[in-house]
Amino acid sequence: MLYGPNASGKSTILKAIDFLRKLVLNPAKSKSEELEFEPFLFDSNTPKQNSEIELDFLVNGQRYNYLVEFNKKAIVKEKLHRIDKRKSLFLLRVTDSDKQFTKIDKSHLKNGKTKILESFTLWNNTVLGAFSKTNIDDYTLKSIYNWFNQELMEVFSSETDLTNLIWDYINRE
Repeated sequence: MLYGPNASGKSTILKAIDFLRKLVLNPAKSKSEELEFEPFLFDSNTPKQNSEIELDFLVNGQRYNYLVEFNKKAIVKEKLHRIDKRKSLFLLRVTDSDKQFTKIDKSHLKNGKTKILESFTLWNNTVLGAFSKTNIDDYTLKSIYNWFNQELMEVFSSETDLTNLIWDYINRE
């Protein structure tokens, strides 16, 4: 639940969560696609800096911390931690922006699956979004992706195009 006075940032938080949801569920199809977000306009330097969204959530009773650092062109860094009694790194992805290349530095995946996942992770996609396009079977990544898809609700606002939204829901059936 979010509550607070008018103009205190509640809608901005919901928009950020919805942006992250869409980033995971609708990965870019080519390296040339830019990320659709408006950077925070605090001062003249802030729009030139990378943005970050960090989210803690529960999937099947397991707590995770997910951080995505990005700019208009690319996902710069992505971290997924599993949180038990301590915070253990589950996945780390970094991007070489000059080469438009993604590298998964740390992953729990075995048997070459990390390289397969890395090959599907464009510089402007999340690892979770890339996972949705692979034939890799991994319980944890599948559970987290399904959480974004089925549990994290889409945000509706006064700016939502309800006609297209309704048609999208009808066409899914």
